[in-house]
Amino acid sequence: MSDKIFELKNFKEYLPLELDISDKDCLRYEPILAPNILQKKIEPSLSEADLYEHMRNISKWDFSKEGNNDFYKKDCVNFLRDIDFQSFSQYGKLTECNYSKAKSAYLFDSYLRNFLQEILERIEIFLKKSTSDAITLGYDKAIYIFEDDELYYNNEGKYSKDNPHRKDFILQTKYHLSSLILQKKGDYIVQKQISEFGVVLPWTVFRLMTFGNIASFLVALQPFYRNKVATYVSSPLDETNKITAKVLLSWCNALRYLRNICSHNGRLYGRLHNTLPVIHRADEKLLCNCLDDVKKLFVYFVAMRHIIISMSKESHLFWNDKLKRLLDESHRYEIDFVNYGFPKNWFELLEIEIKNA
Repeated sequence: MSDKIFELKNFKEYLPLELDISDKDCLRYEPILAPNILQKKIEPSLSEADLYEHMRNISKWDFSKEGNNDFYKKDCVNFLRDIDFQSFSQYGKLTECNYSKAKSAYLFDSYLRNFLQEILERIEIFLKKSTSDAITLGYDKAIYIFEDDELYYNNEGKYSKDNPHRKDFILQTKYHLSSLILQKKGDYIVQKQISEFGVVLPWTVFRLMTFGNIASFLVALQPFYRNKVATYVSSPLDETNKITAKVLLSWCNALRYLRNICSHNGRLYGRLHNTLPVIHRADEKLLCNCLDDVKKLFVYFVAMRHIIISMSKESHLFWNDKLKRLLDESHRYEIDFVNYGFPKNWFELLEIEIKNA
């Protein structure tokens, strides 16, 4: 074998490989790996009982009630068996290491994440369906819609085919769509459609997309089609509440971020977020009493409310019912919503007026 080694550098799997490697003896590709060299000794894990002692004596958590300094010991040891302490300790920092308050905040956060998942799922389905309809209704070309460059390019500099960054991004988008389909190749409907049409039907592809996929796809669209989607989403709304493409993109990205936090058991209590939805001009009045907390959770509720308003009456009722349940649960856990950036009258602000029509 030849001693010469050909290195493949800056490899991007979504780009066509233009290098002919058929006559080469060796092609080397070394992907970047996470750090795996230990620089400092890691302390051994503690049992639940030992961890309780560490919390009480070293970290100075408060386990007292009615004069008993160990009142919550048994409860804590049992609780630690089911949870990740590293995550739970964040709640301790936000509640002055008071075990009872930290546990209440932790459990309510768990409820809130599941609460949000149900709302976000409904919004996700609506946005995927709306994007599919806006793009496919009336489309009648003899080309697979996702391969149609008209969706992604126009004659403007930023969206032109001559822009290498745009071209690279579109190639990446098409690759991810193809990967999405291949991941679902075992699905009966996917197999049937490929067998019959040679491709997976567009509305099926949109159904398979995640929140992240749909957000990325909207970014890939050129302005004309992006505006079509925003117009379709906004169609039931009056002019004051219409959602522009720019606002829709912001909301999709922000809700994708929120969905990821909920899916991966991230903390919401007291959290300052860095991927925020823009504030619609019509919603500014809802935030006038919490301008100091616009990086907390409430601003996401304002954006979700606006999207829900553009949906059906059934979704309006669903939203209001969820808000009532959230209010009840906050009372049960004795949670102060100020830790989520909510104003005192949050329920009245977020509730959707149901019109008889």
